[in-house]
Amino acid sequence: MKKGFIIWLLIAVVAVAGAFAGGLITDNGLVGGQSEAKTVSVNNENNQQTSVVNDGNKQNDSKVNDNDENKKIYTMEDGVKVYYVSGINKDMMGQTITIKCKVANVKERKDTVFFQLQDIKHQNKTVNGVMFKKTNADNKERKEVLEHAAQGKSTIYIEGQVDEYKGALEVKTWKVYTK
Repeated sequence: MKKGFIIWLLIAVVAVAGAFAGGLITDNGLVGGQSEAKTVSVNNENNQQTSVVNDGNKQNDSKVNDNDENKKIYTMEDGVKVYYVSGINKDMMGQTITIKCKVANVKERKDTVFFQLQDIKHQNKTVNGVMFKKTNADNKERKEVLEHAAQGKSTIYIEGQVDEYKGALEVKTWKVYTK
């Protein structure tokens, strides 16, 4: 009797494991290629409600203002969530993010580079950026990319951690690049 139960249990475990491995059951509990749509509402710094809409497909993931579908605060590029400056808020503190922006006011003091990140659509939306001495010393080309972008007003990508300094948001930057 025990032998029969153990064999039945082993077959059940193998069947369930095969269903997960074969994609019949996914980690969100859905069968096959089904996707689960999710909408999460949050308030931005202007107390306007926005929604995060995720249909389960990361390429279609976007965050928009409920009042204007064209005001996305991030987009998906090559499987990476890329934020606009207008999408950066205090709820993101401590997170490492990628930002698509323009740059202005690049200054260097004691090998630390300070600059402003400007939203590519709304240039009055800015966040401070800082690239500390060690990051700057590791690769001086990062500063050159910032300066070139500031002169030509071209769009660049910045990767860094959202933080707060003296009551204002800033991005501690360690990666700067163009596409």
